[in-house]
Amino acid sequence: MTLTLETDTSACEISTTDLDGLEPDAVHALIQAVRLLAEGVPDTGARWPSEPRGHFIDLSHGWRGQAGIAVHPFADDWLDTSLNHTPGTWTPRRGPALFTATTTLPALVRAFTEAFGAARAGYVNHDRPRFGPYWRYPFPEQEFARLQAAGAALADAT
Repeated sequence: MTLTLETDTSACEISTTDLDGLEPDAVHALIQAVRLLAEGVPDTGARWPSEPRGHFIDLSHGWRGQAGIAVHPFADDWLDTSLNHTPGTWTPRRGPALFTATTTLPALVRAFTEAFGAARAGYVNHDRPRFGPYWRYPFPEQEFARLQAAGAALADAT
């Protein structure tokens, strides 16, 4: 599953996987993170795991209706074997930012809602229980409906 983020001046494309043992469902987690932001949680985010590493997607609600997004890869030493931890202990350390953008909160929520809706329309086939090719999870319909409702309430409030 690939996520493409872009502004007028920059772009970022990151992929995730649904292999066992990683994020239970990265798409669900990201939809939930955007919904929480729309509902007023000031800082939220999701992991977008991949092999051999992955990315953190951080969302923040700022001053005067502004919102920001930042994407960081997992740090090079994310799999810690040196700090008296069990060998191979995962720690949530970030590498340098790959992408940052600021917009209004309604615009950010609307952009993600439209993108998730387009992905859903492009992949959901009621004859198949899965969402997307090579993705073993169904599209998170309930969480998406909650995001749509939160986005509508946010739009009504502005």
